[in-house]
Amino acid sequence: MRPSLDRRDPAGKPATPVRSPTRPKRRPGWLVPALVAIIGMTAVLSVLTALRFLPSLSSLTRLAQSTPAQAPPRSENLSAEALTIRGLQRERNSDPQGALADYTAALQSDPNFAGAYFYRGDLRAQLGDEQGGQEDYQHAQQLDPDPAKAAYHWGRMRANRDPREALASYTKAIQLHPQFDQAYYARAVVRYTLGDRPGALDDYTRALQLNPDFAEAYHNRGNVRSILGDQQGAVEDYTAALRINPTDVQVHYSRGQARYALKMYEDALKDYNEALRLNSNYAPAYCGRAEIRIVQGAYQDAIADATHRARTGV
Repeated sequence: MRPSLDRRDPAGKPATPVRSPTRPKRRPGWLVPALVAIIGMTAVLSVLTALRFLPSLSSLTRLAQSTPAQAPPRSENLSAEALTIRGLQRERNSDPQGALADYTAALQSDPNFAGAYFYRGDLRAQLGDEQGGQEDYQHAQQLDPDPAKAAYHWGRMRANRDPREALASYTKAIQLHPQFDQAYYARAVVRYTLGDRPGALDDYTRALQLNPDFAEAYHNRGNVRSILGDQQGAVEDYTAALRINPTDVQVHYSRGQARYALKMYEDALKDYNEALRLNSNYAPAYCGRAEIRIVQGAYQDAIADATHRARTGV
């Protein structure tokens, strides 16, 4: 319940009988529409961050373990694997062109690094360059003929255009390699997209059994739990993800959303503040913090956060 806007001392009395009764404080006329706008923006932004198709960065070495050994990098350059990892990070940060540049640089550093071909092909296909994606995919298969990896990456290439085909590819990868945590994770994303939330939860759980350090799987499982109404379970998953990667802005925001739903307002505020400390331009955290300001009755602060959110964008 929102606190009363009338903050008068309930025991206070008029000084003289001739003084007109004190009227309750009223919101300025512009405040209600502004707060409605805040709540509306927050409702949109509280639809949790899209479930991420990107693999765990900690698992990249395992994914590439059957590729030929690369030559030692020159001291002034990153290795092909390091460039590929940076490319995946750039994908996660919505910088596809930067990611493509890193994958290309990785292949210039080591033309035999199949992982860079696979991930560049995935991204090219996702961006609409089907021919380029196919060419990279074929190069990768020549360097690393592992059928489970081929099925997994084919699923990544097809996930946006045909989720059901991607689902079949991920299932094939799992059948070929039952310990393939990345395939379970990716299949969970597609299952959620297709409306199979229990199946998504099962796959995230299996991925975490295989790889307990899979921060992205904790985050995504927390998202599904939150959407299903299990806010406490979501907080536990977000907290586990933050133990592994304490600087993930999106996870701080997601945990703030779940804590807000549990009316843990001070803890939620800490999460939003930490998200903004890590990225002062992260607009959803301003909107989430504005919600808390409304609950606390700090309407001017709520307006300030909403205004900042509008300036930074979504």
